[in-house]
This record gives sequence, structure tokens and C-alpha cells, in this order.
Amino acid sequence: MRRDPKAPLCGISPLLGILPSAACMAESFHGDEIGDGAAGNVQGTTQANLSAAEAAALWPQIEEIADEKELQIVSRAVNFCGGGCHETDPFAYLDAFFAACEGCRVDFIAAHWYACDRPALEWYLGELKRYRRPIWLTELSCGDGEDRSPEAQAAYMREAVPLLESDPDVFRYAWFSGRTEAIPNVDLLGASGELTALGALYVSLPHAERCGP
Repeated sequence: MRRDPKAPLCGISPLLGILPSAACMAESFHGDEIGDGAAGNVQGTTQANLSAAEAAALWPQIEEIADEKELQIVSRAVNFCGGGCHETDPFAYLDAFFAACEGCRVDFIAAHWYACDRPALEWYLGELKRYRRPIWLTELSCGDGEDRSPEAQAAYMREAVPLLESDPDVFRYAWFSGRTEAIPNVDLLGASGELTALGALYVSLPHAERCGP
């Protein structure tokens, strides 16, 4: 993950309910916003399980905590979903949320992305910019492609990181994941915490001057 060294270190995240996240950003109600078919997406029905309208109704509680703690607020992390969702389209979910929560404070737009090529990522970032807020890509890796080999993951990382580093609208991003069984060949860390070949590549890639290591 890269970030602007002048960026705020704290905020509120609705990831795990109305609780400040470990990263000190307020991220709201983590979950599959889209649904069971897309783990980790805010629209889903198995984690936070909140429709856009339900999240909007609870948002004043998020704002109250953020104001009290002087934190910033990150949106629910959205993605496309294959089923078991309040909404399969992340943009439809966000549109519905902002329509139901007019004037609500959202400082960052959070999203996940698992396609496997740069043009798809460029398109997704472009669509997220419609909300006119800094983008926090909280998870990305090659999860949806037919080829998810170590070579494919490394090739995608080499394409994705320079794009994310050069886009001034991307506040932060994070490769998924340190260690996981959800997607093959994406681990940045080995069993003992050592860098994998992919992890070594990740930390070696150049980052923009505006960002700290």
C-alpha cells in the first residue's frame, strides 16, 4: 500500500460495523456490499448485510463518531457481485446510497477489484471518479481471470501498480493479500512472514514522489 505522507492517518471506516478500523480510518460496515457471490464486497448479504438505504439510515452514527474522534470517513467497499447481493452493480449501490444520504459526509470511496488487466482497471477507476472523492482501492489482484498463475499475478502487478501510483485520484491501494486461500498465487508473505517472490516484486516497484514508502 502506498500513501501520501501528508494524508490523514485517521478516519472512520464502516467495515466492521460502527467501529474505528485498525488503520484509524473510519470505514463503514465492512462486508459484501454486493453479496455472497463476491466475498468482501459491501453489497453482499453475508457480512454487514445492509442495503444502500439501510446504510444511509445508519450513517449519522458514523458521522457522530467521526466528528467526536476527528476522523475521516471511508465509504463501504464495493465491487461487482455474482449473486446473493443487495445490488450486483457497485455503481448502482453507491448511486442509491448517495441518493438516500444526500449531504452525508464521505471522504473517500473504497472499492475492491479482481480483474486481471490494466484496461479493465483503468475503466473501473474512471467510473469511480464520478463520485468526486479520492479513491481507496482496498483490495486488488488477479482473481477473475482464467490464468491466475504466479507469472500472471506478477504481470498484472507490474501493470497495475504504475497506473495506481500515477493517478492523482487514487489515495491508497493494497494488493490482496498478505496471505490468503481465496485466490491462488497472490500471497505477498510466506508462512514465516518472509516476502514471497511476488511480495519482493511489490515492494521493489517504484512509487510516486508524492507518496511515502
